Amino acid sequence: MAKEPLKLREKLEKWGFKDLPIFNPNEYRRKLVDLDEDFNYYIAEIEEQARTGKRHGKNWKKEWGFGKSTFLYNVCDFINHNYLFHTIPESSKVPAYSRICGIFLPSPLKLDDVAKQFFVSEALVLASLPDHTPIDPKDVMRTVSISILCEANKDDPAFNKLNIPQDVESFIFQDPKKMGEALKKMDDFLDHKLPWVGKIKEDIKIGLLNLTYPIQSSLFQDGFRAIRGRINFERLAYLLKLARIFVVLVVDQIEYVTGGQLKELIKIVTDEERYGHIHLATVMRQDWRAWVKPGLIKDFETLTERLTEERLSPLTEDGAKDLIILLLDSFRKEEATVPDRYYPFSENAVEYIVENSRDPAVHNEIKPRLLLELTTRILSFAYRRCDELITKELLEMPEYDALIQEVKGPRKEVEEEIEEMETLG
Repeated sequence: MAKEPLKLREKLEKWGFKDLPIFNPNEYRRKLVDLDEDFNYYIAEIEEQARTGKRHGKNWKKEWGFGKSTFLYNVCDFINHNYLFHTIPESSKVPAYSRICGIFLPSPLKLDDVAKQFFVSEALVLASLPDHTPIDPKDVMRTVSISILCEANKDDPAFNKLNIPQDVESFIFQDPKKMGEALKKMDDFLDHKLPWVGKIKEDIKIGLLNLTYPIQSSLFQDGFRAIRGRINFERLAYLLKLARIFVVLVVDQIEYVTGGQLKELIKIVTDEERYGHIHLATVMRQDWRAWVKPGLIKDFETLTERLTEERLSPLTEDGAKDLIILLLDSFRKEEATVPDRYYPFSENAVEYIVENSRDPAVHNEIKPRLLLELTTRILSFAYRRCDELITKELLEMPEYDALIQEVKGPRKEVEEEIEEMETLG
């Protein structure tokens, strides 16, 4: 007697999934796989630039769909969780900048709009992966103010040993006299250092002084509102520099930049006095000339000529398999018991998918976007057909082969339709 097909919900439970895995091409906030060497090299270079105070930006260039944005979002996430609220590792020489902040723009923006988003909770600009604690702009601005407080009091050796705001809090806020002295020095320091005049200078100075207080306090909240009301990108950049915070600014989808945005980015890479602490990283597709307006080509080349061109390493077969596992695990129930982490795929089916994810136009490299799309489309097809185990032999059947060829096939029209919202890389 023929076996009764499994009901769809029972199928999900048997596969160990809470939901059917899907691939969102606009979601680049996932863990990095198989690019440790590229990642460690870039983090080390950023740290060295922060130490020496000599920045030089990067232009990450590769074909569409090879994970450039995911790579750089992970870089910004690592920086924010390791170098923003803690000082960079000590060495024999005092670094030019003591902290690093990663700002990620999914698409080009006017710089003053970047400054506005910087102050919005849960904004993408302060990069943080979903399984990490979100970066709260209030924590960032308190770190800025505490860092400036330490700069103003650096003649006191005790301040040089304080690495995080909590250390400063326990050091000065328990002693009203010491707190008053430290804030008086900060007030004088800001009077001398802030380049603005009148009400703007006064609001920012008082705002920074109030930001040294605990976040829950009314003084801090007043200070945060005062700074946010006066901020633009140039002022934000100045305050980060004053706090000795090096900045990595990633601009994704650079080929969609407008003329005004492009001129601002050129200023960032050319104006050492105002923006010499900002490392600009752009994300560019290989065929960028087809997407940039002809009138902007010259300025585009002016920008990219001042950046070192970089290209991500190819994804290995083992890395591709790990990427599939990462996708499946993200939809798996915590209590699920399955034969292995590839399930419901057999190992030879996974290998078959990996081989079909190679792009002959790009040195036959495995294309992460294609890999993930094939995996989820095949899963969805098997789910609807109630096929229990997905093997290579199953994938070679005409029905599955037609699906695979559809996903792999001529996709120019599809790519053009989704390109406007593309952010994975």
